[in-house]
Amino acid sequence: MIEQLASATTDIVRAVLDNALVRHKVIANNIANNQVEGYTPLAVKFEEMLRSELQTGGGAATRDKIDSVLRDVQPQIVEVAESAQPYDQSSQLDAQMSEMAKNTLKYESLIRATNQYAAITKLAIGGGNR
Repeated sequence: MIEQLASATTDIVRAVLDNALVRHKVIANNIANNQVEGYTPLAVKFEEMLRSELQTGGGAATRDKIDSVLRDVQPQIVEVAESAQPYDQSSQLDAQMSEMAKNTLKYESLIRATNQYAAITKLAIGGGNR
């Protein structure tokens, strides 16, 4: 019954939250291996692929299209391209810590928005009575 009430928006938010968890693990791995000689940092690609797939074909995305995109688009873990500058462990660690903070804020914001959406839905179902 509850699953029938789920909207496309909540499905997309769920996918982005799942991706944020994957990204968090990848960043934590980068931080843990920062001082390992020859380690290549990793990154996660997801949101840009999701956005691109949802915009393909123009117009509003239908529920079937959203379901198909969410089924087909999965987070991809890729190596970060080496820059022309020499590798500096300190600056790489700072960059990874910054990415971790950004990812955490994004995750917490999505959770907060999801909770507000649930509260509004509950209020609407209850007919405005608290």
